[in-house]
Amino acid sequence: MVARRLWPQAGGDTAHATRRHISELTEAGFHVSVSTPRYKGGGESMTVADVMVHRPIARPRNDWAARRYVKIWSRWLVDQAAGCDVLLAIGAREEAAAMVSAARHLGLPSVVRVIGGGAECDLAAWNRWTKLRRCVTLLRNADALLVNDRVIHKELLLRGFADDSCIRLPLIGHHAIDHDPALRKATRQALATANSDLRTDADTPVALCCAAMVRGGRIDSLAAAWMPVHAAHPAARLWILGDGTGRDRLHNRLRADGTRVSVAVPGTFVDIRDVLPAADVFIHLEDSPAVGHLAEAIHFPVRLVVLDTSRNREFLEVHPANPIDASRVVYCGATPPSIKRAIRESFQAGKWGLPDTPKSRGSQARPPVSPEQSRAVSLPDVLRRMIGTFAPRTTSPKSSGPSPNHVTHDRVPS
Repeated sequence: MVARRLWPQAGGDTAHATRRHISELTEAGFHVSVSTPRYKGGGESMTVADVMVHRPIARPRNDWAARRYVKIWSRWLVDQAAGCDVLLAIGAREEAAAMVSAARHLGLPSVVRVIGGGAECDLAAWNRWTKLRRCVTLLRNADALLVNDRVIHKELLLRGFADDSCIRLPLIGHHAIDHDPALRKATRQALATANSDLRTDADTPVALCCAAMVRGGRIDSLAAAWMPVHAAHPAARLWILGDGTGRDRLHNRLRADGTRVSVAVPGTFVDIRDVLPAADVFIHLEDSPAVGHLAEAIHFPVRLVVLDTSRNREFLEVHPANPIDASRVVYCGATPPSIKRAIRESFQAGKWGLPDTPKSRGSQARPPVSPEQSRAVSLPDVLRRMIGTFAPRTTSPKSSGPSPNHVTHDRVPS
C-alpha cells in the first residue's frame, strides 16, 4: 500500500482512508505493508500498529522536485514490491502515479483509491497544482480506480478515464456494536488512565468530534456552539480529537469562553474505535462522509450530529449497508446556532443521547432497497478479484494509452 499520509486525524482524509483500509484488509487476511513519504526527521522504517511502514523519500516542495520524486519512488517500488500480489495507492497524486508506473514495470495489478470530498479532494488538487497534470496522465493506466460516490465517478469520466476501470466502493465501517454499559465504563476508565483530561463519571454525557485544527475550519463554529450547550448541561463534556496549527489558538479561545473545563483536546488516536465506545454523541461537521470517521461511528450506539449536505444524506439515508435508524441522526448547518441546536437535541433524546434500546439501531426506518442496490463491493473483494483475473499488459510501460488486456470489473449501479 502506498499512501501520502498515515497518521490519523492530523493527516486528514488520506490518513483516515489509509487507517480504515489497513484495518479492513488486515481483518480480511491480507498482509499489508505501507510506504509513505517523510515529512520531517525520523527513520526510514518503523512499525505502527503491527504494520510495517517504510518512508523512503521526502515529500517534494516544487514542480521540479515532484517529477524527480515520482521517478525515485517508482524505482524504489520496482526494487521492493516484486514479491507483492497487488499494489494499492491511497490518494490519486504523485505517490499513486509512481505506484502505477512501478506496477506496469512489474506486471502487477494497480488499484488507486481516489479521495473525494473535503479539503484534500484529489480532483480539486488536479486543478490547483501544475505538478499533478503529468500524474493524471499516468493514472489513466491504473487497472482500477475506487471512488465513493457518483459525483467523483462522473468527474473521472469527463476527464477521460475509462468507465470499466472505475469501481464504486461504498464507505462501509465495521460490524455493528450493541450498547454495552460495561464496555462504555471500561473504555472511559482506560481513557482516563491514559489522559487525565478524559476523566469522566459513568453517567457524564460525552460528545466526540474529530477535526483538523486549522484556521477557518468548522472547529471554530463548534467551539462557539459549545458555550450555550455548556451553560445548559454543565456536566457535559466535549472531546475534540485531532491536531493542527490552530491547536493553541483553540485552547486560548476555550479559556476565553470559559468552557475549557468541559472540553478535552487530547490529540490523536491510532484507532478511533478505541474512543467511540465511551461517547454518547458523535459530531461530524465535514461536507463528505469520506472525510473523518462517520463510517466508523454509524456502527456504534451513539447519536449522530451530521452536517446537512447531499453527500452525507446520501450516505446515511440511501446506502443499503449502513444500519442507520433515522431517529439517531440530527442534521445541522455550519453555523454555531444550528450546531448548538443539534447537540442539545441529541443530549435531550434518550438517556444523554444514547438510543433507548440496543434494538433501536435497526433499519426499519429505511426505504426499500432494490436487489441491484443491495450488492456491496468491499476492498478485499476488489483486490482478490484483481489478483485472480489480472493479465499483464502487453503495451510498453512508457505508453499511456489503454491496454488491450485491460481488466473489467463489476460496479455497483448508480
